[in-house]
Amino acid sequence: MRKGTKAALGVGAAAITGMAFAFGRYRKRKGQTALPDVDSIFTVFAPGGSQAFWCNGPLGWVTSKIMPIVEADVYRTVADMIQLRPDDCLLDIGCGPGGFLTAQAKEVRQVVGMDASPLMLQAAERRLADRIAAGTAKLVDGNAAALPFGEGEFSAAVAIYAPASPSEAFRVLRPGGRLVIADPEPARTPTEAGSASYDRRLLGESDYRRMLTDAGFTDVEIRFGPGGLYALGCKPYL
Repeated sequence: MRKGTKAALGVGAAAITGMAFAFGRYRKRKGQTALPDVDSIFTVFAPGGSQAFWCNGPLGWVTSKIMPIVEADVYRTVADMIQLRPDDCLLDIGCGPGGFLTAQAKEVRQVVGMDASPLMLQAAERRLADRIAAGTAKLVDGNAAALPFGEGEFSAAVAIYAPASPSEAFRVLRPGGRLVIADPEPARTPTEAGSASYDRRLLGESDYRRMLTDAGFTDVEIRFGPGGLYALGCKPYL
């Protein structure tokens, strides 16, 4: 990597950290006037949403470069929970720049990434160029609230720091399929469950257990660890 690029990434990373800190302080001072609806997460980070700048434009470019680095430990935790197999067809909901798919592509038969940010999809396309050329990887523009896939297309799905609809994930998974959701800022107490951050409602362990169970998942497992909350659900065999 060129020195100029490294310097730009360093400045960008510092800018992201500073903006996140400043925005968090601002939100705490201002207070949350109304608790966002759970479904608001599907529009907050999408193009045109209040937090879209994290995934688009100049700041989105920096995010696409550093995300696979800073989230490496998260990727390992998700991989440990989902237990990928050579015959799996893996869907990454909100794949971002393709860091997780790139790391796991050799472990499965096919990988598919979906994201609402054109910038992130372009970054993922560069990382997965060889797999795409070989026909073992595909990238799709879409929204997690209504996944652009048919029923039972995948045997495994993840949503890493990205919005996900458990019912939609259940629909596109085959019987025996697994879903893992990683939440970077979960509610850890009942009080926090009644609050919001970055225009998204905080969800806790009971919320994830309820949502996954209501969607039809069984063998639900919740872990807290570095990087937040991790929720696993399995689609039962018929």
